[in-house]
Amino acid sequence: MDPFCAHFVHILNTLNSTDLSMKPLLQKQPLLSFLLASLLLTQPLLSQNAALVAKGPEHEERMQWWRDARFGLFIHWGLYAIPAGVWKGETARKDYAEWTMHNFQVPQAEYSQLAKDFNPTEFDADVWARLAKEAGMKYFVLTTKHHDGFAMYDSEISDYNVVDATPFKRDVFGELVEAFTKQGLRVGAYYSQDLDWSVDQGGAISSYNTWDFDNPEPNYEKFDQYLKEKALPQIEEISTKYGDISTYWFDFPRMVNKDRGKLVHDTVRATQPDAVINGRICTPQGNWADYLVPGDNGFFTSPQPADWECCATMDESWGYKVHAHAKRTADDLIFQLATTVAAGGNLLLNIGPKPDGTIPQRQIDILEKIGVWMKDNSEAIHGCRANPFKEFFSWGPCTVKGNQAFMHIADWEAGKVVELPRLQNKVEKVELLGDLDRKLEWKQDGTDLKITLSGESTCTSLSVIKVTCAGDTLEIDPPAIAEEDGILVLETRYGESLGQKMRNLRHSLVEGKVVTLASEGHSSEKMVWEISIDEPGTFEVTANFLEADRKGVRPRSLLVNTGGKANLTKEVTDKSIDGATQVLGEVNFSKAGSAQVTLQARGGKGGTDLYLEGLKLTRK
Repeated sequence: MDPFCAHFVHILNTLNSTDLSMKPLLQKQPLLSFLLASLLLTQPLLSQNAALVAKGPEHEERMQWWRDARFGLFIHWGLYAIPAGVWKGETARKDYAEWTMHNFQVPQAEYSQLAKDFNPTEFDADVWARLAKEAGMKYFVLTTKHHDGFAMYDSEISDYNVVDATPFKRDVFGELVEAFTKQGLRVGAYYSQDLDWSVDQGGAISSYNTWDFDNPEPNYEKFDQYLKEKALPQIEEISTKYGDISTYWFDFPRMVNKDRGKLVHDTVRATQPDAVINGRICTPQGNWADYLVPGDNGFFTSPQPADWECCATMDESWGYKVHAHAKRTADDLIFQLATTVAAGGNLLLNIGPKPDGTIPQRQIDILEKIGVWMKDNSEAIHGCRANPFKEFFSWGPCTVKGNQAFMHIADWEAGKVVELPRLQNKVEKVELLGDLDRKLEWKQDGTDLKITLSGESTCTSLSVIKVTCAGDTLEIDPPAIAEEDGILVLETRYGESLGQKMRNLRHSLVEGKVVTLASEGHSSEKMVWEISIDEPGTFEVTANFLEADRKGVRPRSLLVNTGGKANLTKEVTDKSIDGATQVLGEVNFSKAGSAQVTLQARGGKGGTDLYLEGLKLTRK
């Protein structure tokens, strides 16, 4: 028996013998299954970061290239590019185009006919690879099989693939692997291990195909059959046909629990031991994942206890959508790239090619503009690590590499002074990337570096100042939020933004101030401050908001927690805010010394944005 067969038999036997201990109960109680999955997905991400990622020297070794890369290309391409979000004249305006089959409940027999029309004669893998390289990207990830079950590679496991089922008859993934490898970029494979609408009971609990197959409730036996007969064999197939796969990107885990996740993990590790695996491999993740992924388009703005990646679209859809609304500019995405790296993450930026094999011109323009910025500023991205200052600066993101700090200036204005505080190292050199001959006036006042901006900005997005210090690494004093005359000022810029989807309660720059959008996001989203209390006591809590037009501000509740339970909840409305402040109530600290203050928000979606500058605690 050859190694492929031997390993696959082992996987099948493991699946048959694995003790999926809750399987009988979950089969009989589908609602319980759904609730358990939801509960697991809403655990605070901080605790997940601490426990549910791989650890050890092998993990550290395989993550080095990924941590240095910081920027990659996501490619969503498949049969769904043909309808492009429209089915029989009806447009799904708020949904992803790659979900067309599900959104319109298209029968598999009808949807699969799209394969006969898939003939992207303009596809040129070398053009895509050069575009990615010139944009400063270091790896790519293709949807080798998305939720519709169609494979974009030459699969022997299922003839529902781009070679056997289309007139194109070319191995898309194989050509991309060759082209991107030639450009020096690493290879990544997306694979939808859970959802597959083309087969009976291709998972995900609430999102499987119920219009073709008579399965009104989750059927774990059928799902395990799908794993054995299609998902695991195709993952194994990808792992053995295309050389080194540097990263595997799994998605939408609902029925793939920890035990099933181990099967997926072991299938990858058997032939690709150095591959990096993303955090959507299973629920909960166990330690099968190498890094975490917030919700789609979600990203952190402060460093996290584990590696993470932001997957982002340029528009509202991932697959090509003919009626997509343009949402992000090149400048927006450059800022997001710098912010992501400053928080210790990678940005995986998506394109959705058209059915003829070309990339939409707007997406090309964005990548080219990012590439122009990266030519001058790539050293402030590649190889950089998270901002160690524990502060989100009012001038923009800060990335760090060894003894160098890169200050990404969002609003360049000649004569303005920007500051890098609490720096113990002696500063040796201050340079402007893209204009190294420009002389910037600077001085180091104790541990604070002050730089006076001069001349014009080097670009329309972020101009980057490179600060080189003595020593091998930067030594940073921690920020001190201590009680002074009975008052604690908790500015947003000193808070840690934590959560899962991270669409709210994360740092933003508005009118030159660091603020957070105070409205409801995911239940795990929160902002946390580390403080110091002189003695036990009670404090009045006041919220400080950015001055703005209050018209259209929908009611929301702010929850302030000082110890384990949400011990203060206050509704905020447009009429309750007095100028830019509102008293929220009182909190109590039972002991002196270090403590935490946590802020969460509920409600307020869809109304006028309400930005919080911070909290003020005044001793009673």
